[in-house]
Amino acid sequence: MSEQQDRNYFRGILGVIFANFPFISRLFMICIAISILVPFFVVTKYTLTGEIVVLSKKIQQGIRGDITGGTSARYIPVSLTDMETENNIIRSVPLIRKTAADLYDEGKLKIEYGVLDTWIKNPLRNNIVKPIKSWFTEVVEDERLAAIEELTKIALDSLEVSTIPGSNVIVVNYESENKETALLFVNKLMSNFLEKRNELLLNEAPEDFFLRKKNSYKDRLVSLELKKVELFGRYAVTNTKDELALILESINHESNELNNVLDNRLEANAWLSYLKEQLENLKVSDVSKISFPYSFGGSSTGSNEFFVDTEMKDQILKISSLQSEHANAKLAFRKGSAKVTRPYNQLKQQKIRLITLVENRILERYEGIKVLDTIIESKKSRIQLFKDRAEVLKAVQAQEAGIITELNAVNDAYFKYSQQYEERRSEKIANLEDLSNVRILSLAAMPLEPSSPKRILVLIISFITSGFIALTLGLLREMFDNRFRYPEQVAAQLDIPVIAVFDDVDIEPDTPFSHKPAGFWKWLIQ
Repeated sequence: MSEQQDRNYFRGILGVIFANFPFISRLFMICIAISILVPFFVVTKYTLTGEIVVLSKKIQQGIRGDITGGTSARYIPVSLTDMETENNIIRSVPLIRKTAADLYDEGKLKIEYGVLDTWIKNPLRNNIVKPIKSWFTEVVEDERLAAIEELTKIALDSLEVSTIPGSNVIVVNYESENKETALLFVNKLMSNFLEKRNELLLNEAPEDFFLRKKNSYKDRLVSLELKKVELFGRYAVTNTKDELALILESINHESNELNNVLDNRLEANAWLSYLKEQLENLKVSDVSKISFPYSFGGSSTGSNEFFVDTEMKDQILKISSLQSEHANAKLAFRKGSAKVTRPYNQLKQQKIRLITLVENRILERYEGIKVLDTIIESKKSRIQLFKDRAEVLKAVQAQEAGIITELNAVNDAYFKYSQQYEERRSEKIANLEDLSNVRILSLAAMPLEPSSPKRILVLIISFITSGFIALTLGLLREMFDNRFRYPEQVAAQLDIPVIAVFDDVDIEPDTPFSHKPAGFWKWLIQ
């Protein structure tokens, strides 16, 4: 009978529980109080799920299939390596960063800061960290890149990509408090994943050869255009053909004007020589026989134009009048009389005035010839500049012709390789459905309920957990407690029989509850 009592473990556990019941009850109430607060800290989150199926890969029959007349396609089953490769592509950081960048640029994704970030972290970073950092570096932080990197980190923490065991279906799970944002992110991620795979398929050989050729000729086209622009910029040319025609026309015009000026200069020199010769004759001629021309030009000049020097004409007319008066006086009066000498003296004075007038006209002719010489030099220098510019334009035109010839050849080659590349790419795009073995099985849909547990369920689980915690700590307290609370402990620990049990009359009062740590601990373990 005693052996059965020793083996009655349930009775022993009940004894331990009732012996430590005050401690267990107090601990349970504390856990219950904490559990009541737990549902208020539960964040409502939604899990958006999208599914991608990886089909068997179709292989081309090639020449053998054509020879044998086989028409049925052959497929390779999907392996675990293929599934893992697709998983790695989906969860790759560049793909997630591109998805976050696309949604951020569209304004559909933004960072949702919490209370701690809004009131503490962001003000510290904007008002303290950034100004201090700007003192030591001139690099300005790009807010867009920083936001995209932060969104990428959040997405990596919230994203889960896995394969359903025993199937060829990849599940993309995204957990977030904002179900609209999570829905957009999952669907955009799967769309970008398909685009990435299509790019990988389209960029495979053999069209890579044509793409490289196309890009090389494109680079050559750009370099030739830049060379042409640099050539025109170096010599300040816009259109060599039009500018050269304009320069040649200017040279012809300036040459004609120069010839006219040279003719005028020859004519002016001839008239100058004529005036000088007439001046010498005037100086030695008798006053009674003075004559001087006062009209110039006429049929003797190339222009057939003449002009009359009015001032000189008036002076000649005065001299002619005095000569007539002097001749008449000589016939009527004696040689030394006043009537004869007065016109004679006036003739001398008018002769001096005429000589002065002619000398002034000669000086004017000299100045006119100097002006013509200046014009001639200006015309010659201008014509020389035009000729030099024409030589430069001819040299540029020759270089331009070489560049244009090479441009035409490169453009033809670029067009040929571009056409071949686009034809092969179009053919591959047409067969893309056969080449690609990945399909979106189901897009993410708006969840009806949050994935986080309900608050009432959290509260119930917290209550149950509180009970287990209280019982467990009560049993641990009994394990490390050496006090005797019931008679069986004496026989078990000391191996002596229990004869009688006396209740202690002097019972110590319970320790009152206290908010202080030491008093609270005594109240808890009493």
